[in-house]
Amino acid sequence: MSKDTNKIMEELYDQKIMAKTPEERVKDTFAMISMAKKMVIASIDHDENTRQELFLRFYEDDFDGQTKRKILEKLK
Repeated sequence: MSKDTNKIMEELYDQKIMAKTPEERVKDTFAMISMAKKMVIASIDHDENTRQELFLRFYEDDFDGQTKRKILEKLK
């Protein structure tokens, strides 16, 4: 993976992150996860298949075809 971030900026960012308490870093992480979920939900056409679409967006590559079909059926 190529890096396009200036080394000085990367160091400043790391310092800023490490200046936070572990609790603050965990809160920031959860906030980023929450935002990612909101972005995915916003990108899906909302209908009866929303739950299935969310599953596929987050976990599609984590299951074999048969298991995926079973899960998708349960989400209907």
